[in-house]
Amino acid sequence: MSQIRCLSLFLSLSVLSAQVAHARDAARDLSRMVGFTIINASTVKQVTVGGAGEKLIVLANGNVFKVTLLLLDPLPLTEVVIFAKPPSKEIIEKFGDTLPKELLTQYKLLIDNEAFDATISR
Repeated sequence: MSQIRCLSLFLSLSVLSAQVAHARDAARDLSRMVGFTIINASTVKQVTVGGAGEKLIVLANGNVFKVTLLLLDPLPLTEVVIFAKPPSKEIIEKFGDTLPKELLTQYKLLIDNEAFDATISR
């Protein structure tokens, strides 16, 4: 009987530890989202690997984003939330005449509850 109690206690502590680690990871991801606004949501239509190892994520709404630190490919129909942070005045003054505004905007994609830096691709 005591072995069952020890196993139950061990499993309870393991679950609690995993929940605390998950909450810590979520807080870290959310802190990286300061200044970003949700601009759209869609689902994954297709994922392809680019030349430098980055992944191109084609969304059902037609947007295509390049993500560099995505290890596992999201499955088709995976929900993706698109966040954007407009360029600062300094960036617009420096590059505004040579680059389109969407290339100056910072993007993050929330895929499977993890935030990834992304650039819009055409």
